[in-house]
Amino acid sequence: MEVKILSRKLIKPSIPTSQKNIKVSFIDQLAPTEYSGWIFYYPVAKNASDDTTNIESSNRQKQLEKSLAETLTIFYPLAGRYSKDECLIECNSEGVVYLETRVGAQLARIVHGEPELLHLLVPEDEEVGSFGNGTAIPVLALQVNVFECGGIAISVQIFHGIGDGFTLAAFFDAWTKTSRGAVGEINRLSFELGSVIPARSSQEPKSTPRTKKVVTRRFVFDGTSIKSLKAKVGGTKTRVELVSALIWRALIGVSQAKHGYLRAYQLVQPTGLRRKIGLPESDNAFGNFFTLSTALFLPGQSKMELHDLAGLAGDAIRNTLASCKEAMLAGEEDFFRVVDKLFAEPGERSVDEEVDFYAITSLCRFPLYEADFGWGKPVWVSTYDKPREVANLFDTKCGMGIEAWVRLDEQDMLHFQQDKDIKAFSS
Repeated sequence: MEVKILSRKLIKPSIPTSQKNIKVSFIDQLAPTEYSGWIFYYPVAKNASDDTTNIESSNRQKQLEKSLAETLTIFYPLAGRYSKDECLIECNSEGVVYLETRVGAQLARIVHGEPELLHLLVPEDEEVGSFGNGTAIPVLALQVNVFECGGIAISVQIFHGIGDGFTLAAFFDAWTKTSRGAVGEINRLSFELGSVIPARSSQEPKSTPRTKKVVTRRFVFDGTSIKSLKAKVGGTKTRVELVSALIWRALIGVSQAKHGYLRAYQLVQPTGLRRKIGLPESDNAFGNFFTLSTALFLPGQSKMELHDLAGLAGDAIRNTLASCKEAMLAGEEDFFRVVDKLFAEPGERSVDEEVDFYAITSLCRFPLYEADFGWGKPVWVSTYDKPREVANLFDTKCGMGIEAWVRLDEQDMLHFQQDKDIKAFSS
């Protein structure tokens, strides 16, 4: 599939801002040093003629640029640069990276189709980095892809070292509301988290491990499958707990097949902390405010039934939130020590070569399918290939099912796809 870049530019705030620089927090310092985000897919109007399609596509692109510039006056840190040396965002209004492309294919080929092509719709890291100066890098990058049919796919990426999924979703929601003239409905974030839980000079930014020959596959657990899973397992487990447990059990089986025996296996779950640990300043804060919850399967001690694994996964999150809340009440130093330990725990255990681990991030309940620029809601929201082993869970468009984007070593994926429950409950 040919994707031709038509333009590369920086979009600056429509009104130049003179704002103070934004301090990052110590959780920002612990976050992965990579760009992360999503792709939103919008079809052209049904039964539109070629001429109408071309006009509509051109108008959409102009509307996107104008509303983006206006949105950046509110989310002004995203138009700045992240300074690695100073641990802050320079709010200099240099602009966000903005690419426009022409895709030599129909949108229908991509939507629910070929996940291995989706990285072509996202700016390459080197492309984004070329707009920085080495020590100060762009924090937001966008690529607007126009298909032969006139449909558009918009990819949005944030540098994870300055913001999490909540931050990115809030920005994208604000952009869509600005585009359709609903500026008064925008959720305006606070930029003070770095002052509440300040960065630590001793903290080294975490580099993101890269894994070679990783393949991505999308497994859809529709509403009917989720109901069947709940009926099989019983109890009150959530759909995220059940799907996470099913993936985890399949991965334990992959490890057993590869090594010839059952091994300890960690399930790492990034866990949002906003509105959950008694820090009101974080409720609407720009930045990273999450930690890691780690569930541990131990051969001979843990059961492999889905109900039990789902319980371990859910308990890990509940225990993490309780620990963070208790530490927050005790003071900043206690909170720092607890969160730092939670981030370090999976890696420390994995020093032992007999312990495996895998991370699953859930974006379920994020209102991504509400992203309407004024020409309708997206027909699909996806992630894309990443060169490391991690899974993302998304709502299906109807909100009842889950799309699981699983990334694994090529050989491991072959085994994973043959798991009886993966085959039985997903498509």
